[in-house]
Amino acid sequence: GMIGVSSDITERKEAEEALRKAKEALEEKMGQLQKRLAISQTLHWVSNQFALGGEIDLFLGRIVKEVADLTEAAKCSIGLIDPEEEKLKPQAYYGFKEEVIRRVEVPIPRNENDLLYRILRRGETVMLNRILGDPRAERYREMVEMLEIQSALVTPLQVRGKSIGVVGVFDKFREKPFSSDDLQLLQTVANQIAGVISIGRYYEDLQKTIQELRRKTIEAEEASRLKSQFLSNVSHEFRTPLNAIIGYTSLLLDKRYGPVGESQAVPLEGILRNADDLLKLVNDVLDLSRIEAGKTAIDLSSVEMPSLIEDVLDKMKPLIEKRPLSIQWRKINEIPKIESDPLKIRQIVVNLLSNAIKFTPQGMITVEAEDLPEREGIEVRVQDTGIGIKPEETSKIFEAFHQIDGSMTREYGGVGLGLAIVKNMVDLLKGEIHVRSEYGKGSRFTLFLPYRLQV
Repeated sequence: GMIGVSSDITERKEAEEALRKAKEALEEKMGQLQKRLAISQTLHWVSNQFALGGEIDLFLGRIVKEVADLTEAAKCSIGLIDPEEEKLKPQAYYGFKEEVIRRVEVPIPRNENDLLYRILRRGETVMLNRILGDPRAERYREMVEMLEIQSALVTPLQVRGKSIGVVGVFDKFREKPFSSDDLQLLQTVANQIAGVISIGRYYEDLQKTIQELRRKTIEAEEASRLKSQFLSNVSHEFRTPLNAIIGYTSLLLDKRYGPVGESQAVPLEGILRNADDLLKLVNDVLDLSRIEAGKTAIDLSSVEMPSLIEDVLDKMKPLIEKRPLSIQWRKINEIPKIESDPLKIRQIVVNLLSNAIKFTPQGMITVEAEDLPEREGIEVRVQDTGIGIKPEETSKIFEAFHQIDGSMTREYGGVGLGLAIVKNMVDLLKGEIHVRSEYGKGSRFTLFLPYRLQV
């Protein structure tokens, strides 16, 4: 009977022991699951806060405390590499004395056996339950003693395989060693921290770039305004004496001050011609400066395009009468009246035709107008058989003061403002201007204007 009772007691004790072990294993598993849940919640919080545009230092400050709690460590810190000084500096920390950790700056080692080298350059995670027990940590003795730590678990923060810093948990007195769970937890968090820091830095750089662009834009706008103002003032100062020169020269040629001989008339005509050219240049500069300064008003009225083109062509006949050059004008279809600014359209057409005449020593200039109801506008095309434009120059011809090349400037004259004024005026009238050209064979400028200009 006693043997039976003893056997029952032994079996019950074994069952209780097995139950106790199962309970401990279950509690350990539950602890691990709770840790993982806590990590997931922390990482989720970090992602959400970052998406809402929070400060990176706020995240890191929260993370170091959470990581210390989850690994049951007394201290945690995140150190980032300062690429300029080549040092590792603390960025966020928990459990350390601020006045102590703020003094920590670790030069990036070049020795392959160095602990920090292995972490940063080889991407290894280092787990030491007694730091100064490892001979490789000897060079860090002073720092270890100053920070009052004895055990450490440190892993690199990497972005696209390159270390940007480290995250580590530390203790002075640790009852149980760091576990593989702690290691896995730290590595998981490290990936998230590295991602947040990388995005944060990108965002900071982007903000700096945007601010710099804004500053440069304001400076450029101010410089442009001052330039336009200066050009406007200078142009006004030029026009007064020029008009006087033109007026007096015309009076001399009209013999208002007495007879003018043949030998005197030729140079006087040269003075008048050059003064007229200079006045046109001054007017062009003034027009461009007004447009760039935003001081050009739009005067809307009904425009009959064929009549306007015919009038311009009629006034330009003297420019081509003595040259082997002819102008052909045709309407492709019936052209409706449009609502726009007739003076500006006239100047656009004059400049396009003057340009074609100037660069076409001989041959033909064709002017066409076409109604494009599907685009709700009309198109005017000016085609010549002139010298054409090199492909690399085509994109620059609407820039102010741009010359095709120096030799052509000497041969054909001008300072490169005509087409710049055309482009600016076309933009004001909400139209479009395009050019197609073949070097040595001629060019075609296509102007599009909407039926109604919405001011």
